Amino acid sequence: MSDLDSGQLEAINSFANRLIPEAFERKYSAYDISLVTDLPGSFDGWVEQRIDFALGFEYPFGGRPTGMIQVESGDLRGTWHGCTYRGCRLSAECERAQREVTHFDQPWMFAIDTWGPQEVWDEIEDEETGTLDQVLTYPSPQWSAPWYAEARGRGVARLASGIVLMDMWQAIGRGPLPTGTEFERHARRVLFRHPDRRRHRLR
Repeated sequence: MSDLDSGQLEAINSFANRLIPEAFERKYSAYDISLVTDLPGSFDGWVEQRIDFALGFEYPFGGRPTGMIQVESGDLRGTWHGCTYRGCRLSAECERAQREVTHFDQPWMFAIDTWGPQEVWDEIEDEETGTLDQVLTYPSPQWSAPWYAEARGRGVARLASGIVLMDMWQAIGRGPLPTGTEFERHARRVLFRHPDRRRHRLR
């Protein structure tokens, strides 16, 4: 019988499932390189899959990524997770992904910022004992998750973007992505100079 608890076993299984030969054929900084098994019927359907996956993702050991980039060819998907420092957000990961996906054939890419609700640690004093304790609070539980998607092949050459309005980790609405955001500038760089941008131009 294993001495590991269920969370530790899940983390080990999650890691083991990512050990596919394709992940070692090239040098990747991605959190995950996986084979595509959930083929969508359309680009719009694929975008909805990616939004649902990113907003529902939790690490086996607890916590959530602060952002996610996914680039997918017909059979391979690379996933990069956001930086935990507020200043960089997805900028570093967009640059890494851009260098590592030039060989992805006819890529579809998706990026989303999932930094999450504002968190504050409040110091609370127990009136009976006088001891201090720290409690995590959410003074601004509502936030927005901007996303950007791009298809360059497989019969599609399109851009799409928007925001998901969130209350904690529950989606409560949708909206357009404001023009000229830093997030969109970084996301557009993922397929910068990719050969399929020239082969499959927007119309």
